[in-house]
Amino acid sequence: MTTKYSYKMGADRGKLEKSGTGEMRPHPLYEAMVEMQGEVTCVEEALQETDEAALQVPLDEANGLPAPLFYAVGKLKSPGVVKLLLQSKANPSARFLQSKPWEIFEKGYTPLQAVMNNQSRGDIRMQALGDILRQSEDKLDRFESELPMPPA
Repeated sequence: MTTKYSYKMGADRGKLEKSGTGEMRPHPLYEAMVEMQGEVTCVEEALQETDEAALQVPLDEANGLPAPLFYAVGKLKSPGVVKLLLQSKANPSARFLQSKPWEIFEKGYTPLQAVMNNQSRGDIRMQALGDILRQSEDKLDRFESELPMPPA
């Protein structure tokens, strides 16, 4: 089955290969998250071809778009996309490092802090994001506490 995303990516790959301009390639999740507005099936498909390191770098630094998890929380406010990113090893404890505020983020915020500071009563999506991020941070904390201590 061909999805909208795979069709679009196939067309874009052809353009990139033909152009041969040597331009910097876009972030592997840029199209799925920005152009396709975080459609879950598109993000899921794009994640299959995305390495873990790419989850920690900005989607488009030149235009001020942060790393995928920050974008999914701040712009898309999509529990489904956030869950996919976390399952793919996006770091829930990462801090927003851009000097200028962006969407719900201030410098130094983690995704969970941004959600908690911007959550209003009855906002079901923000509550879901908070729950997902809290669970993910708890798992990370438990994992880190189980690691053996280095010898002194």
